[in-house]
Amino acid sequence: MIFYGLLALIVVWATHAIKRRFSQGTFRNIRGPSKQSWWSGNLQQLIDPDCWAFHDRVTQDYGGVVKIHGLFGHDHLLIFDPLALYYMLIREQSVYQEYNIFLQINRLLFGMGIISTRGEHHRKQRKLLNPAFSTSNIRAMFPAFRETILQLRRILESHVHDSHPVDIQAFMTRLSLELIGKSGLGYQFNSFDDSSLGDPYARSIKNLLPTVFSLSIFLLLTPVVCNIGTAEFRRTVINVIPWPALHEIRDMVDTMQATSVKILAAKTRDIPFADGFGEEQIKGRSDVMSILLRANNSASESERLPESEIVAQMSSLVFAAMDTTSGALSRLLFVLAEHPEAQCKLRVAIAEARQANGGELNFDDLASIPFLDAVCRETMRLYPPVNVVHRTAISDTVLPLMSPISDVNAKELTQIVVPKGTNLVVSILAANTNRAIWGEDATLWRPERWLQPLPQTVTESRIPGVYSHLMTFLGGPRGCIGFPFAQLAMKATLTLLLETLSFSLSNEQVVWKLHMVASPTVDGQLRLPLLVSRNIEQV
Repeated sequence: MIFYGLLALIVVWATHAIKRRFSQGTFRNIRGPSKQSWWSGNLQQLIDPDCWAFHDRVTQDYGGVVKIHGLFGHDHLLIFDPLALYYMLIREQSVYQEYNIFLQINRLLFGMGIISTRGEHHRKQRKLLNPAFSTSNIRAMFPAFRETILQLRRILESHVHDSHPVDIQAFMTRLSLELIGKSGLGYQFNSFDDSSLGDPYARSIKNLLPTVFSLSIFLLLTPVVCNIGTAEFRRTVINVIPWPALHEIRDMVDTMQATSVKILAAKTRDIPFADGFGEEQIKGRSDVMSILLRANNSASESERLPESEIVAQMSSLVFAAMDTTSGALSRLLFVLAEHPEAQCKLRVAIAEARQANGGELNFDDLASIPFLDAVCRETMRLYPPVNVVHRTAISDTVLPLMSPISDVNAKELTQIVVPKGTNLVVSILAANTNRAIWGEDATLWRPERWLQPLPQTVTESRIPGVYSHLMTFLGGPRGCIGFPFAQLAMKATLTLLLETLSFSLSNEQVVWKLHMVASPTVDGQLRLPLLVSRNIEQV
C-alpha cells in the first residue's frame, strides 16, 4: 500500500508541476491566505470538517475572489462575487465544467446518470427529468410525504415520556430515505422498521460516501485507472487486490445496480425497452422514475435514454438527495431547538393556517405560511448543506466582478483573467453570508429578514441562484434539479411534526462537521440528540 501511495503522489506532483510551469504567476497578484502546507497548500483548511472559521476569515479579508493554494503550488480561485458567479453558472457555464475526477468517480459508482454527465449529454437527461420536479408533480407527491412524516411522528410521540434525548439525525436520515424511495423510485425501504437500514440498498447508499473517502489520496488515480483496459479487466484487478475497502465499494455498487434493475423491472413488468417501457403500468404515478419513463417513452429516438442510463438515474438521485435532505431537516430542528421563541411562533403560525383552511393543510396551504417560508429560507441561507462546489475552466476566459477587489499592490481589479485548466471553487456559504450584500447581521439567524423587503444590495446583486437570492441550490443548467422536492420535505416535516411535538436542546454538546454535507456530531460520532416532548397545547 505504501508503494501505491507514493506512486499516486508522484503522478499528482508531476501533473501539477507541468501545469504550474506553464501557468506560474497567473494569480500572483490575487490576494489570499498563506499556504498551510508545502504540498497541500490551503486545501486541507478548505475541506476540513471544522472549516467554518477558515471560510469566514478568508471571505471577510479578501473580497469576492480569493487565491487558494492547491496541491504542490497549483493555485485555485475561491469565488463568491455575484457577477462572477453569474458568468460561471449561467452566461458562460459551458466554459466552467465539473472536475473530471468528480465525473469519473460518479460514473464508476452510479453509471451515466445526471451527476456523471456534462454538456449535451447532461442536457438531454435533465430535459427528461424536469417534468418530475414540476410544481404539479411535486403537489401530487404531497400525500405520500404526509403519510410518511405522520408515520415518523407517531414513532417520535412514543419517545415523549423518555428522559433520554432522541437521535434526531438518525430519524431524519430514515425519513429522507423513505421520502426519496416512495417519491423518487416508487419503492418502499420501510426505513422506520427496527431493521431500518438493514435493507441492503439503503445500507449501501448510506455507507458509500464514507467508504469511498477512506481511499483518500488513491482517489486521485481515478482518471488513470479508468483508462486501463476494459471494464472486465478492471473488475478482475479489483477482485484480486487484497483491499477490504475497495471490495466493500464493489459490493455496494453491485447491490445498488441489482436493486435498481429489479425496481425498473417491477415498474415495467419486464416489458422490453423498445416496446414502450410499460406505459400502462406507470401511467398516473407521480414518482420521479415513473415520470422519467413516461417522458422517455414519448421522446424522439435521438433524445431517448438507453436502459442503462435509466437505471443510473436511480442511485444517482437517491445518493444526491439523501444526505443533503437529512442534513437540512436535522439543521432545521436543531435551529428551532436553539431558538424556542421562533419554534413557538412557527407553531402558532401553523395553527392559524390550519384554522383558516378548515383543519388540514394541503400542498398549496404550505405556501401561505410566511413564517414557515422564512424559517426555511433563513436556515438554508446560513446553513447550506453543501459548502462549496468545484469547477474547471476548459478554455481561456475572463471573469468580470460586481465589486472590484484590491490586488497585492493595492491596485483595483474589475475582472480576472482565467487561463484554461484553472480550478475554481464556488463558495456557497460565502455568497449566502456576504456582509456587503446581506448586511452586518449576515452571519446571524434572523428569519424575520424574509418578512420585510430585502435590502437593495441583495435585490440588485442578481445572485444567480434558483432559490430566493441564495446559492444553496446553485443556479443555471446545473442548478439542483430537486430543490422543489427539498422545499416540500422541509415545509411538510416542520408543519406535521410541530403540530404535536416540541424539540429542545439536550445537555450534550453538538458540533457540526463538514463531511461533504454539514452533519451534526457528538464526540466525533454522527448524532443529533434533542429532547422531544408533547406540546402543552395541541395544535
